Amino acid sequence: MTKNEAKKPKPRAIKAAHILPGPIVDAARRLVEGDYEQEMALIKRRLPAEEGLFLDIGVGTGETLKLFERNNFVGLEIDERAIRKASARVSGRFVKGQAERLPFADSVFSAVLMCKIGHHLDAAALKNAASESHRVLKKGGRVVFLDPEPPSPERTFAHNFIAALEAGNCHRTLEETAGLFPGFEISDAERFRKKRFDFYIAVFKKA
Repeated sequence: MTKNEAKKPKPRAIKAAHILPGPIVDAARRLVEGDYEQEMALIKRRLPAEEGLFLDIGVGTGETLKLFERNNFVGLEIDERAIRKASARVSGRFVKGQAERLPFADSVFSAVLMCKIGHHLDAAALKNAASESHRVLKKGGRVVFLDPEPPSPERTFAHNFIAALEAGNCHRTLEETAGLFPGFEISDAERFRKKRFDFYIAVFKKA
């Protein structure tokens, strides 16, 4: 290492602190990000126009369900409390389960949505979730994937601060995510900023 290299400031590693309860972090994120309208518009443009059955993995409390008709979606969620909140918001079919072991038959869905859950899954879990999505998708089906960019010195303070507090600490770049989706082709990708937060959305089409 040269003397000049030694003087260069090193990027600060940001790790999840996990010091605040989830609801407080969620409230802080909503304060920074606002509502889901921007995400909804970006996702809607990338869902198949034709009728079909859609799977929303990590449906949470149901913010994304306005994208679907009442009878053409299945919401998968591991948290029973979130399922109760989602089912109170929208009538439909909800299933408790994990993304890594989808409780569905092969080739039944036209599209799978994974909105802001990727950073909650480590690399092995996300790769398994991608494999399971490939299995349950029909030929030519797609995964619409939306997630925050990883923390870095190039991000805003708010982006890095919230990312360091929330429970999901497996942030990765679009390119890193794509490497965990074997058997898929990227047919569309876009990076965008929402207030002070940076995200990307990608469409992985079943090859």
